[in-house]
Amino acid sequence: MRVPPNLPGWHGTPVKASLETMTGLPVRCANDANAVTLGEWLHGAGKGCRNLFCLTLGTGVGGGAVVEGRLLLGANHAAGELGHSVIFGNGLECRCGGRGCVERYLGADYLVHRARQRVKAQIRRITSHRNQMAMFGGKGEGPSLLAEFVGRRSSGLTPREIGRAARAKDKLALSVVEETGQYLGLGLVNVVTLLDPERIVVGGGVSGLGRPLLRAVKKTVESRVQLFSGRRLEIVSARLGNDAGIVGASRLAGYLPAGLN
Repeated sequence: MRVPPNLPGWHGTPVKASLETMTGLPVRCANDANAVTLGEWLHGAGKGCRNLFCLTLGTGVGGGAVVEGRLLLGANHAAGELGHSVIFGNGLECRCGGRGCVERYLGADYLVHRARQRVKAQIRRITSHRNQMAMFGGKGEGPSLLAEFVGRRSSGLTPREIGRAARAKDKLALSVVEETGQYLGLGLVNVVTLLDPERIVVGGGVSGLGRPLLRAVKKTVESRVQLFSGRRLEIVSARLGNDAGIVGASRLAGYLPAGLN
């Protein structure tokens, strides 16, 4: 394993050798996002495509690509790392040590932190204005549906609750989801420009934000790429859920180059 930003202390871990020792079986290893990509391509939302990009939104942001019917690995088997492509040249610092990475704005922890901060700011604003509004007979701003989760410990608010509130048209939740979709869309504009996929599949836990996220992603991509006549490009939700990586891993032997560890 090489420099995993979300698994501190695991750099240099010989995963293949360790698992072979533990199981007594031959083992082949691959990046989890590549396994998800393979699963969605062969049996899920990417079925039938020759040019596909698949991303997983969770603690981190992973990506994988199929180009002309072949899984794209790259010279160092590090292709498809959308999460550490840069969308802001001097942006926020990422766990990888870089700045402005897609993952720094889309990772589940960052998403939840952004939502919590905005709910807290809203509560302070409502509290400070309450007396003034009562004096003039106004009703004022109501608290977000997320307020009850923010009052709990940090695990009380998750992307699932943010997505649920956004689908219920909660203004604050919608603003967080739409902003997240814009950030993701910026990253995918670069993917479209470089790889020209016919379909982009969005999966992982954060994709549970649902349709509001997908709408914002599509809006950003469509406003920034060249939509010339006849261009084939669609952005869809993954179909296999948490099984995508397992399904893809079961097919790895037939799609990885011979001799790949």
